[in-house]
Amino acid sequence: MLPQLDLVSNVSRHNLICMPSNQQMYPKLFAAGMLSGMFTTAIMAPGEHIECLLQIQAARGELKYAGPMDYVKQLYKESGIRGIYRGTALTLMRDVPASGMYFMTYEWLKHLLIPEGKR
Repeated sequence: MLPQLDLVSNVSRHNLICMPSNQQMYPKLFAAGMLSGMFTTAIMAPGEHIECLLQIQAARGELKYAGPMDYVKQLYKESGIRGIYRGTALTLMRDVPASGMYFMTYEWLKHLLIPEGKR
């Protein structure tokens, strides 16, 4: 058998189908991941918004903003805090469930792939 398939052959069919005895852990992990997705989006979304607009500006060759701080000042002057967080609702719709799935799947795979005595 190929060495990379060794790990797969050691995983029993039962482990692929069943969750560990503490099944209440997975919904809690999903909720924790969703919460982290909300905080991450609240912190990172304005920076990503600024970065995207500055990249578009550079690609077009027209320089309306001198840099990130200039953009933030002008945007805040034009539309307030709402302008800085524009598009965040859609980002939340993407990132919140994705973070929940990431947390939960990570722990499930850890349970699946690490032998019982080594956890």
